[in-house]
Amino acid sequence: MEIERDLPRDLRLAVFYDTGNAFNDWDTPLEYSVGIGLRWKLPMLLIGLDVAQALSESDRKPRVHLNITQVL
Repeated sequence: MEIERDLPRDLRLAVFYDTGNAFNDWDTPLEYSVGIGLRWKLPMLLIGLDVAQALSESDRKPRVHLNITQVL
């Protein structure tokens, strides 16, 4: 689940909650995380920088994600 809020200067603020996992066995538990991000909307691109924190594993440090998406 993700909620985005428009900010001035073509920026957007995002807050998200994520659940999922990649697995070959149905007994594999799901992983959970939360995060916050900033997106910059350009004419043909959306550039985002997110910081996410795992909730299902308490010993993990936050991770930074850069995403670049083509906007049509």
